[in-house]
Amino acid sequence: MALSDVRAFAALYASGDKTCPERKVALVKHRRNLDARQAEIDRRRDILDGKLKRYERILEDRK
Repeated sequence: MALSDVRAFAALYASGDKTCPERKVALVKHRRNLDARQAEIDRRRDILDGKLKRYERILEDRK
């Protein structure tokens, strides 16, 4: 969560329970961002795993 979002969330929190709906929206947005980032990490890990397997085959063939 960006610092500006954390500050906005803290301000909402300080305003009390009447801001629960807004805080929930902020947390849902943050969760979506985390999910998207995790998906990108997983995609990049898969690419890296493919490259590692290719190098393992090359090195194994040299033996």
